[in-house]
Amino acid sequence: MKGFFNKLLKGDIVKKHDTGGLFIITKPKQELRRFLNKEISFTGPIFGKEMKKPLYEAAELEKSVLEANKINLEMFEKLNIKGTRRIGRVFPKKVFLKKLNNKLYIEFFLPKGSYATNFLREIMKN
Repeated sequence: MKGFFNKLLKGDIVKKHDTGGLFIITKPKQELRRFLNKEISFTGPIFGKEMKKPLYEAAELEKSVLEANKINLEMFEKLNIKGTRRIGRVFPKKVFLKKLNNKLYIEFFLPKGSYATNFLREIMKN
């Protein structure tokens, strides 16, 4: 599933960073400026019966992920899993780096629902 992080797909459910509002992308090229300006970001599925479903290309991508893992949405319904969507890109704020005694210290703020361990894993990659 590589190559989709820096683009919008037709049918993606995107979230506005300032208000949290969700909407479906019908014309990705028209929304590219807002995407590049970090005003909106795609969302990813936490599969379940109440999860808002994408359309078109984005729906096909999510379906292929399920199929590759021999899973279908009905399985989540049987287990009564609600599901939701999470924003696919997070932009930390107030990042401070400090080097002291040959150690690097980092301080940052992430939006609600983000995981510091994921952020740290990404910046510590070789």
